[in-house]
Amino acid sequence: MDQLSVHAGATETPLPADFRWPGGKRLAVFFRCAFEGWSDGHWPGVGPMGNPLKAGVPDLNAIGFAEYGHRRGIFRVLDTLARSGVKATMIVSGIMAERHPEIVRRIAQEGHDIVAHSYAMDVIPIYLNEEEERANIRRTVDLIVRATGQRPSGWISPRGTPSPRTGRLLAEEGFAWHGDP
Repeated sequence: MDQLSVHAGATETPLPADFRWPGGKRLAVFFRCAFEGWSDGHWPGVGPMGNPLKAGVPDLNAIGFAEYGHRRGIFRVLDTLARSGVKATMIVSGIMAERHPEIVRRIAQEGHDIVAHSYAMDVIPIYLNEEEERANIRRTVDLIVRATGQRPSGWISPRGTPSPRTGRLLAEEGFAWHGDP
């Protein structure tokens, strides 16, 4: 291919060799952090041990891993970013805005960009029909807006796994971008 490469119907335009970021910088670093959660009765499919347990068996190790984020992890991240004067893109599940609105509010108040990340990590668009997916998008946005007063402009699905209609639904719901493949 020439100047454009095509991936899944999208196009990528390479930057010119002499491209510079604002201030004449040659390099930009993008910080992204996930503040995500699972619905009641669900937990990460793979915990820190790396091998999933049999279906239906509570994985207390994985549940503890998932709970670290809102108990301590997010505060360590926010404090580190603040000390460094860095703003990040924060991928936020709706359930975290519902259960921990004060944390999501702090993320927004500190100037980080909040990206919607489905209601919960186990609510994956590819498994939903169109009505369920649209309801999930709206629920997620409503919870983030309720916590922060701001509408997220971006979306990234759990696992980065959209449905074939996710892009269209997000555009219809007013999203400026999504980071799914």
